[in-house]
Amino acid sequence: MKRYKLLLNNINLTGVYSHDYSKIDITFTPNLPKSLLESIEAFNALNGGVSEQTRLKILPIIDNPNEEIKKMEDEQRKT
Repeated sequence: MKRYKLLLNNINLTGVYSHDYSKIDITFTPNLPKSLLESIEAFNALNGGVSEQTRLKILPIIDNPNEEIKKMEDEQRKT
């Protein structure tokens, strides 16, 4: 975080940009290869056991589970 603070403070000195280093959210993820098929199997195994949002978090192809749920609800309304 110190590096980001120094970098953004230097950028802000130019007066062209205004960035706040405290708004940076750092997320660490393990660098383990994961099969999409394994994720889908885990997703299906949790059916009925946990909320739909929790199930969708498992899938690496879905970035925002809440947004995906809204899309699914919209699709159901259209049909």
